[in-house]
Amino acid sequence: WRDQSGNNIDVAQSTAIQRPRYRSSIMNGFPSIEFDDVNIAGQNDFLIAPDNAQLDNTNGYSFFTVTRMKNLNSSLARCIVSKRNTIDIDEAFMLFYWTSNYCYLDIDGLGNRFNTGSVTYSNNNNYIIDAFYDGTLPAASRSKIYEGEILRKTGSESSSIVPDKPSPLLIGATHSADNRAFAGFISEVIIFRTSVNNASR
Repeated sequence: WRDQSGNNIDVAQSTAIQRPRYRSSIMNGFPSIEFDDVNIAGQNDFLIAPDNAQLDNTNGYSFFTVTRMKNLNSSLARCIVSKRNTIDIDEAFMLFYWTSNYCYLDIDGLGNRFNTGSVTYSNNNNYIIDAFYDGTLPAASRSKIYEGEILRKTGSESSSIVPDKPSPLLIGATHSADNRAFAGFISEVIIFRTSVNNASR
């Protein structure tokens, strides 16, 4: 999946059985990438790019994602995008569906993990899920999750900066050794190294 920013952070999958499929005309006539629901090590679909310093060592993030789930499972983390080596190791960020079908956000590890609370998500619906981190704000208001134009939750974040994390970028998996499949469609992932203002959002 080619990076269109000009930074050449392309994601790919060298193992054939773990390659998601390109599907045309999935959401509003636009194409999407379909990730299967095979939760077997070495068979679950995901895309990965090597570590790139442009993705961390920052005091701000903006994530824009377009997804449609096929099989949400409250016991399995369904990760949209992440940058980490394994659980809480070199983790810059992770945006994912999980327990009670909430959407969750990690910034600089899982110490300040939060979710959308009473707002849950369901299968076979298109969602624009956006997440923002601004380390220049007071800790109590540094992280936010939006669904489209609706602010779903503001979370506290103790880190004022995400330091350099020697970890890969992944789409469709929490980390490369995790076999929990995404089980759905991802049409778009946009990452900015800054927390964009409301007009830009």
